[in-house]
Amino acid sequence: MPRRKHGKQAPKATKAQMSRRIADVIRWQQRGAGLPELIEQSKQPEKNHEGKPTGRPGWGSKLSESSIRRVISLANEYWQEYAEAVAFQSVGKTMARLDLLYAHSLQINDYKTALAVQQEINKVSGLHKLSIDVAGHPGCWSLENPTLEDLERTLERLERNKQDREGSGDAVALETETGKK
Repeated sequence: MPRRKHGKQAPKATKAQMSRRIADVIRWQQRGAGLPELIEQSKQPEKNHEGKPTGRPGWGSKLSESSIRRVISLANEYWQEYAEAVAFQSVGKTMARLDLLYAHSLQINDYKTALAVQQEINKVSGLHKLSIDVAGHPGCWSLENPTLEDLERTLERLERNKQDREGSGDAVALETETGKK
């Protein structure tokens, strides 16, 4: 912290002063100010919403650049929290709308739309990136745009594999490995 001539520390800003400084930075950032402009703006005399001086000195006139950067950092934390909250709400609204559309599609027996809506739900929720390990076959099918035909082919392949295992005695070996009969 900067020291005064007599060895005493400079007084800390009150919570109210810090809140006001952070609010100022947020307002300036909303108007498009970058780091150099924020530092310069903080050292200017205070202005009202019309841009006319209020007669009060700027809050940064006595602050070091590192202190100003700390205020800017706190304002940036606000923006991070704001962005997370907006994104969370947006995903929630999107999922609710898709759920409603899916239910309505099933209600009117529009299965093509229901499948398209389910694929969109999978994308929004991140499920489209998963690959399923079916019967020990990694990547047997993927949820990235699954179609009814893909699922039917997978089911047929699994049935054939089951019949092959039962015919060759592998089913018994599999049952004893898992402990099931």
